[in-house]
Amino acid sequence: MSSALKNRVVGTIIVVALAVILLPQFLDGEKNVNNKTFVNVPEAPEDLSLKKASEFDTEAVAQAVNRPLQILDEQPLDGVVSSASDSELVEPSTDGAQAAAQNDVNESEPERSDADIQTNTEQSVVPEIDVKESGWVIQLGSFSDEANARKLMRSVKGAGYRTYSRPIQTRMGVLTKVFVGPELVKSELENALPHLKEITGLSGKITEFEVSAQ
Repeated sequence: MSSALKNRVVGTIIVVALAVILLPQFLDGEKNVNNKTFVNVPEAPEDLSLKKASEFDTEAVAQAVNRPLQILDEQPLDGVVSSASDSELVEPSTDGAQAAAQNDVNESEPERSDADIQTNTEQSVVPEIDVKESGWVIQLGSFSDEANARKLMRSVKGAGYRTYSRPIQTRMGVLTKVFVGPELVKSELENALPHLKEITGLSGKITEFEVSAQ
């Protein structure tokens, strides 16, 4: 065998070997590796919806505020002619002012006998109240100067209570009476009386909140 033939055979073998080694790589192409990622999904939480607080009938309050004036025999806490400014509320520090406020609220609620008081004490279940007919409020006081009434209302609202006022016709003229409430449950206002006296100096009285005009 001549050297030229040997070189051809060797060259052919080398080419075949390279083809065997390299061709599979070109034919397969790039290998795609799937990397799967597992994510732990937590279970669905329980119902976290907020419960709406009970709402009082605002339309009923508006009707009570705008009902006709009543002529009452009532004394204002800040005097017949008040010179107090809006930033200076006359505090009822004397016994006379306390007595006037007490007489005012006593007129709006009839006296109860000992038997009625005992019966109410024995009741353990609060009766259901029709919002459209009645509720409970605290009569806090009446003022001849509306600025003093607004000052008192700001103090009561700042303590977290609902409050409103309305004009009342008395023999002394038109006064502005301040109320706390209304509430459906009377015991809530009973528990609030000591705190209200602490922040205002007034001994309020709980009375029924009548919606219908009289």
